[in-house]
Amino acid sequence: MNATNNKNLHEYKDTFEIIPSTVEFLAKRSALNNSYAYPVTSTLWPFLQIKQSHLQRPIFRRSQEIFFLEFMPLTAPMQKNSIYRKLFNQYVANTHASGLYELWFRQSFNKLVRMGKLNYSEEADHETYHDLIWEDYIYIWLVYIGGTVTSLLVFMLELIFFVLKPNKPKILVSL
Repeated sequence: MNATNNKNLHEYKDTFEIIPSTVEFLAKRSALNNSYAYPVTSTLWPFLQIKQSHLQRPIFRRSQEIFFLEFMPLTAPMQKNSIYRKLFNQYVANTHASGLYELWFRQSFNKLVRMGKLNYSEEADHETYHDLIWEDYIYIWLVYIGGTVTSLLVFMLELIFFVLKPNKPKILVSL
């Protein structure tokens, strides 16, 4: 870590809770346990986004303000003067443009779920997303029906009051 990353880490040190077990940490992060915030690599974040895609509201978001390591290379970098650099960059661009990368990513996600490496079960406390249905309007219908019944009752009371009201003789006054 360089000096700025080290400074950021010490700035937020009081907000961290160190878990001695890596397995426990990974289990909580994969289960979308929202009791904590978790550090996430740029390669894991898309998996978590897919995992949250069926929830009504995402549980986690990726903070743009806190970066401990902006880029963590997981492969050997290619030399700037490599004869394959231009072809490789073109290949990567074509792969992204054609959607092959996204297809590979989704298939990898589904394969990890089938293998049991990722837990994709939805917990009871997370509401799943659904399109608008008639049951979503229940409170609107209750207020509408309640208002209609109330206005009809008030109208009936007014009619009864004016029908049963004793007729007072009208006095004509001239000026």
